[in-house]
Amino acid sequence: MIEAFIESWPLFQNTYLTGWSLSLLLALIGVVVVARDQVFLGLAVSQASLLGVASGMWLATLFPQLTHLGNEHAWWLSLCSMAFAMVAAVVTSRQAAPGRETPESITGWVYAFTAALAVLLLSRSPHGLEEVHRLLSSTIIGASSSDVVLFVSLLAVSLLGIARWRESITLLVMDAEMAGAVGLSVRRWQVFLSLWAAIVVGLSIRVSGLLFTFGCLVLPSLVAKNLVREVRAMFWVAPLISLGSTFCAFVAAHGYDFPPGQLAVAIQGLLLLGGWSLRRSR
Repeated sequence: MIEAFIESWPLFQNTYLTGWSLSLLLALIGVVVVARDQVFLGLAVSQASLLGVASGMWLATLFPQLTHLGNEHAWWLSLCSMAFAMVAAVVTSRQAAPGRETPESITGWVYAFTAALAVLLLSRSPHGLEEVHRLLSSTIIGASSSDVVLFVSLLAVSLLGIARWRESITLLVMDAEMAGAVGLSVRRWQVFLSLWAAIVVGLSIRVSGLLFTFGCLVLPSLVAKNLVREVRAMFWVAPLISLGSTFCAFVAAHGYDFPPGQLAVAIQGLLLLGGWSLRRSR
């Protein structure tokens, strides 16, 4: 199986490298999402970015010149996906004022509304609906060399940011009131972290789809949360779990002809079951 996987490298190297870099990047972002108990917010932002892709395709039907831009068409869809994800992140991260809707209510509205609108926008376009279904089911087979460069660069920036501000981020997600008491601008940090997560999710959705993006965003961090107690340790454990499970999934998917994204998420789901069992046995 390993030899067959190695032989497939020249044909699928961009897919493998994109998947592994995304698994590391999303897991790092996911530590903040899980530590702040914002798992459903991650799903809503992912769904909003999918609406961004659908809106980009719908606009391309109104302005056909957008469909003749070659690779730039893919970047147009990524830009729309990222923009919608950023708007959703800002809307859902707002603090609830007395007498106003709670963040959970707004997050639920964002998820339901964007999921319905994405399908309605492309309901009269067979190609558009096929693309939406492809993104919902996840496939990263079509990743390109530019995707590898993009996500490796985002991973490097994220690692540098966490290395530089790890203590501030850790304090912010563990105790926001204490972070404010020691002088951190909690609101600015929350908006910045939400926007960075939205940018990563928005760019990931077009390449890997909703399932792989959301799975790698939350599942490795949830597994890590059951294995280690401290948020600092989760920044190490979650990416390792994500990379290890994705690597095994890609090798097994090639050997047994399974879709790699779905297999990676399934393995991470099984690991979470194991994590829950281990935690109960302690």
